[in-house]
Amino acid sequence: MEGTLSPNNKQSIILSFLEIAVGFDAPRGVTALDGGDDVLAPLPVIRERLHDVSPPFRNFEEENKHRGVWSSTAESSENKLAALYRQPIELMHQGTFEKAKLAAAAGDKWLVENLQSITEFSSHMLNRDTWMNNLVAQTIKTNFIFWQVYDDTSEGKKVCNYYEIESAPVVLVIDPITGQKMCSWYGMVQSDRLLKDLLPFTEGGPKTHHRSMSNKRPRRSTTVKTNEEDEELQRALAASMEGLQ
Repeated sequence: MEGTLSPNNKQSIILSFLEIAVGFDAPRGVTALDGGDDVLAPLPVIRERLHDVSPPFRNFEEENKHRGVWSSTAESSENKLAALYRQPIELMHQGTFEKAKLAAAAGDKWLVENLQSITEFSSHMLNRDTWMNNLVAQTIKTNFIFWQVYDDTSEGKKVCNYYEIESAPVVLVIDPITGQKMCSWYGMVQSDRLLKDLLPFTEGGPKTHHRSMSNKRPRRSTTVKTNEEDEELQRALAASMEGLQ
């Protein structure tokens, strides 16, 4: 009969049908293919889309390039900020306070001492605005020995105790021969004021200062001579009184 399937062809078609029709077994597949009236409608084919769980393609080379730019920008900003508030290394005498005093005394220069506090912003302002001022820097180099120390170091604590420093920052002018504090400025001191106050110390070093002070003191020989004259005057007065009796 035309259109009748052979057993082999029918089996092949049933297997293909079962692959795409979920819920059919072989007998039902045969019935469906034969065109029976009681055939149930095939269950819908369920197709699930598998989502790619891996992240989309990333251009790590480009990301690293941008990351490098961001890092470089951040580092550049930090470096510029650090440079603004850095210590005036080119002005500073390296070493202990005693070595700074010896260097100042040997060079007949006054010692300018700056005690800093890392927690006080005015300390950083001194570095940025005062010590970086060209005129201040030139004046310091020519006439003074400059020494800077932080108050939380061993040397800083010695200076605090010796000069009874109340707070930092503070700038002192020290006589390197005697260690005497000549003057001081607490907190932020502007460059123009500091230059004005330092002017008298540029007119002569500590040795000149001591010589001038020595010349102002009365000499011992003069004092002795004055005492002898007073004794002679008293004897003369006594003798004249005896003559009147």
